[in-house]
Amino acid sequence: MNEIQFTILDERLKKIEQLLLNIQPKKKIKQTKIIDNRLLEEQIEIYKNKYSPSMITDFLLYWSEGDRWKKEKVFDISKRLDRWKRQEDKWNFEKSQRYIIKSTEEKPVFNIDREKSDFSRI
Repeated sequence: MNEIQFTILDERLKKIEQLLLNIQPKKKIKQTKIIDNRLLEEQIEIYKNKYSPSMITDFLLYWSEGDRWKKEKVFDISKRLDRWKRQEDKWNFEKSQRYIIKSTEEKPVFNIDREKSDFSRI
């Protein structure tokens, strides 16, 4: 390796070292320490006045089944409840739309086969 190549490599290494120094380490997300389902229920008590009781029971039933919440990498209750609420609103809207569509049956204005038979009599 000649001197020119060495200086080029040396400059590149210095640039890489400088870039590495500027890189900030990722902040670790604080995970709430939840040991068992009782602690999960106790922490949800705070949100009982914000969300409906039926939504909270559905949420607890879902996440406590088979200790689902323990399998998650991060389990932030407030964010999970907010998302659950948004999804519940979406599900309720879709359910109501399906009901409206099902309840209003569209009847055809005329029957083509019947009209053909009527014209054949003339």
